[in-house]
Amino acid sequence: MVWYEVDVGKKTNRSNSTQPSVLSSKFGESRQSRSDSVPSASSSPNEFRATFWWSRPWILCAVLAVGTLAAYWPATQAEFLPFDDQEYIFRNPQVFDGFSRDSIVWAFTKVHISNWHPLTWLSHMLDSEMFGVQPGGHHAMSILWHVANVMLLFIVLTKLTDKALPSFAVAALFAVHPTHVEAVAWVAQRKTLISTFFILLSIWTYFNYVRHKSWRWYAASLLLFALSLLSKQTFVTMPGLLVLLDFWPIRRGLDNAGAQHSSLIKMIQDALRFLPDKLPFAALGVAAALVTVLAQTDAIQSLESLPVPLRLSNVCVAYVRYLAGIFWPAKLSIYYTFHAEDLTTVRIAGAVLLILILSGGALWLRNRLPQLVTGWFWFLVSMLPVIGIIHVGSQSMADRYLYNASLGIFLAVVWMVADWLAKIERHRPLWIRSTMCVAMAGIMALAVLTYQRTRQWRTVEGTFGEAIQHDPTNWLAHCLLAEWAIEKREFEKAIPHAQQALDELELPRFYVMYSVASRELDDRPGAIEKLQRALELEPDDALASSLLAVNFLELERNDEAEAMRILAEEKIQLPANQAHPRIPALALRNCGNVLLQFNRPAEAMERFLAALKWDPREPLLIHDLARTELRLDRVQPAIDRLTEYLHREPKDAAARALLATAYKQAGDRGRAEELLREALQLDPEDTFATLQLTDMLVQAGKIEQADKMLRETLDKQLRRPISRDSKHWIGELNTQLGDICLARKLLPEAVAHYQVALENCPEQFVANNNLAWLLATEPDPQIRNPDEALRLAQKAIELPGAKDKGALGTLAAALAAAGRMQDAVQAAEQALTVAREKGDPAAISQLQQQLQLHQAGQALVESVLSSP
Repeated sequence: MVWYEVDVGKKTNRSNSTQPSVLSSKFGESRQSRSDSVPSASSSPNEFRATFWWSRPWILCAVLAVGTLAAYWPATQAEFLPFDDQEYIFRNPQVFDGFSRDSIVWAFTKVHISNWHPLTWLSHMLDSEMFGVQPGGHHAMSILWHVANVMLLFIVLTKLTDKALPSFAVAALFAVHPTHVEAVAWVAQRKTLISTFFILLSIWTYFNYVRHKSWRWYAASLLLFALSLLSKQTFVTMPGLLVLLDFWPIRRGLDNAGAQHSSLIKMIQDALRFLPDKLPFAALGVAAALVTVLAQTDAIQSLESLPVPLRLSNVCVAYVRYLAGIFWPAKLSIYYTFHAEDLTTVRIAGAVLLILILSGGALWLRNRLPQLVTGWFWFLVSMLPVIGIIHVGSQSMADRYLYNASLGIFLAVVWMVADWLAKIERHRPLWIRSTMCVAMAGIMALAVLTYQRTRQWRTVEGTFGEAIQHDPTNWLAHCLLAEWAIEKREFEKAIPHAQQALDELELPRFYVMYSVASRELDDRPGAIEKLQRALELEPDDALASSLLAVNFLELERNDEAEAMRILAEEKIQLPANQAHPRIPALALRNCGNVLLQFNRPAEAMERFLAALKWDPREPLLIHDLARTELRLDRVQPAIDRLTEYLHREPKDAAARALLATAYKQAGDRGRAEELLREALQLDPEDTFATLQLTDMLVQAGKIEQADKMLRETLDKQLRRPISRDSKHWIGELNTQLGDICLARKLLPEAVAHYQVALENCPEQFVANNNLAWLLATEPDPQIRNPDEALRLAQKAIELPGAKDKGALGTLAAALAAAGRMQDAVQAAEQALTVAREKGDPAAISQLQQQLQLHQAGQALVESVLSSP
C-alpha cells in the first residue's frame, strides 16, 4: 500500500493502485470484504504500519474535527452581526423564545426576510432554547454543524471512491478554506450548513441505492434531499450533480473497459439511460425553486435596475472571481459591491474564454481524468442558482456561495494530483514526499488564514472593517458601521461612515442615520436638514417623519412637531414601512416620546406598547414603558415588567437602576439601594444609577459620600466627547450637586451648578425650578434676581408634570418678586388646589402661608442660610 493513497475495503495491489471505479466489474456486485484489506505476511513492516493507520477512518475524522475546531474557535467569542442576525435571532420573537406550537407553525407557513426555510428556523429555535440570545452558543452550534459536514464529506467521499487519503485532503481543504468563514462565522448563514449536511447524506444514500438497487435507499435519498431544500433551496441543481456523480466516481453503468474509453455520445446516452431516477429529484427542485422565487420577490433585482446584459456580464466575471478566490483567497469580504464600470469588454471576453477552455479541457480529458468533468462541472452547476442570472440582493458575489461549489474544484485538483502521484510512485519517491509536504503546508496555511479571519470576525468593526479595507467604496459596510456606532452611542465615529455611504449612494436610510448622529452631537439644524432631504427622496418614510417631530420639539417648534408626529403615525400603516419590523417600532417609540414631552403619558403608553409588538426585544422600549408606568403611578406593573425583563437580560444595568426607582417609589428604599449598587457593579459609569443612589445618600444624611460620587462621575462625563447624551447627564449631575450645595448652605456654589446644568440641559426641571426659587426668595442682593427668576419659573411650569412637582408655588413666588401680585395670588391658589388634591399636608401648610403673604401684597423672602 502506498503511503499517499489508501484503498479502503480493497486488497492492496501496487500494480493497480489507480483503480478507476469504486464498483466491481459487474454493476451491483458487492465489494470485497474489509478482511481482504489486511496485508499479507509478505508485506513490509512500513506497509503494514501505513495500512494499520489509514484503515481506521475514525482517526482521520478526529484529525479533521480537531483541526476545524481550532481554525474556527475564535468564532465562539463573536458578536451577532447587525446584518440579518437580528432578524434571524435576537429581534425575531418567533425564534428567541425557543420552541412553541405557534413558532413551529410559523416556521413552516411563513416567509420571513425573503426566505422560506423551516428547518433552519427550527435550528435557531433550538439554539435559543439552549443559549438564549447569547451569541457564543449560536456560533458554537454553527461550528459544530461545519465540523459535522467536514467529517461527513470525508466519509462520503471515502465511500464513493475507496480512497481515504485523497478524501481526507478534500475534506481538509473544505474544512479550513478562508472563503468558508462567512458561512460558518455568520449565524444567519446556518441555512447553508444545514442544507449541505442533508445533501451529503442524500448523496451517500443515493450511492447505496445505486450499489444495492434498493428503493429504500432511494426513498431515503429523496427524503434527505427534501430536508436539504427545507433548510435552504441552494441544491435545486441536485439532479445535475447526481448525473456528474454517476459519471465519476460512481461510474454507473460502465465496466472497467468502458470506463477507460467513454465518448461524449456514450456519456450522454448513459445520462439519459439513468435519467428516470433523477426526475423525482428534479420535481422537488423545481418546486423549491418556485417557492424561492415567490419568497424573494421583494429581494430580486428588476430588469430595470439590473438589465440582462449587465447581469450576464457579471455572471461571467463572477465565475472567474469565484475560481480565483478558491486558489488565492485574498481581499475577501462579507459584501462585494456591484461595480458596473469594472465589467469591461476585455474582462468579460477573457472570463468567457477561460470558462470555455476549462470546460472543453475537462471534456477532452474525460477518459484519463474523469474527476475533472465531475469537479469542474460541479462548480459550474452548483453556482447556477446563485451566480446572478436571477439576481437577489445588491451584491456582485458572495463567499458563502462557494461553500458548496468549491467542493468540485477541490475534488478535481486533489484527484488529479493523486493520479499523477500514482503514476510516478516507483520512479519519483522524492517528488511524492515533496508534493505531500507542499500539500500539508498549503492546508496549514489556509487554516492559519481562516483562524486569522475568524478572529477578525469576532467584532462588528472587524467584519465590516475588512470589507472597507479591501473596498473603501463599500457603501453597505459604511452604513452598517455607522448604525453600529450609533447603537453604541459613539456618534463621532458614525459621522464619517454615514458621509462615505452617502458619497457612494444617496439613500433615505443614510440621511436618517446621519441625522440621528447629528442630533446626538447637538446639531439639530443639521439633523432636520438631513431628515427633510430623506423625505424628499422618500415622502412615505415614517421613521424620518417621527425623527423630524422629535427634532422640532427639541427646538420648541411644538406645532410642527405635533403635525409631523401625526403624519408619522399615518405613514406607519403603509406596507413599505411595515416590511421591516424595526421601522414601525422605532417610529412609534419616537412618537411616544413626543407625546411624553407634551405631557400625555397615557397616549405615549399606547405607542410604546404598539412598538413592543413589532420589536419585543428592544431594551429601550422596555425602559420607556416602565418609566411611563411610573409616571402614571402604575408602580407594580412597572416592577413586574422590569423583573421579568431582568430574568432574561440580567446584565442590563440601566433596567436594574430603573427597577430601583420603582421600588423607591413603592416605598421599599432598602431594595432600591440594593438594586442601585448592583447596577453600578455591572456598569460603574451608569450615571442614572449614580444619581439615584446619591439622592438616597443625601436623604440618609450621607452628604459627603454623595458629593464625592457625583464629582467623580461628573469628571468622567466631562472627559467624554460632547454629545446630546453627555450634555444631559452633565446637566443632571450639576443639578444634584446644586441640591447638595443648597443642603450645605453654599448658595453661590448652588447657583453656579444650576446655571451650568441649564447651559447643558435647558429642559432640566429641578434646575429651572430650584434656581428660580433661589433668585426669587433669597434676600442677598448678589443672588436675588426677580426678572431671571420669573423667566426660569415660567420655563419650569411648561415642562412635563411641572404642576405636580411644586412649580406653581415657585411661579407664584417669582411673580410676587417681580411685583405681579394679582398673578402671584392666582398661581398660589392653583398650587394650593394641587397640593390638596395630592393630600400633601406639608405643602398645604407652606402654600397657605405663601398665599396669605401674596394676598397682603408681599413677596416671599426667605434665606436658605437662616433655615434650620
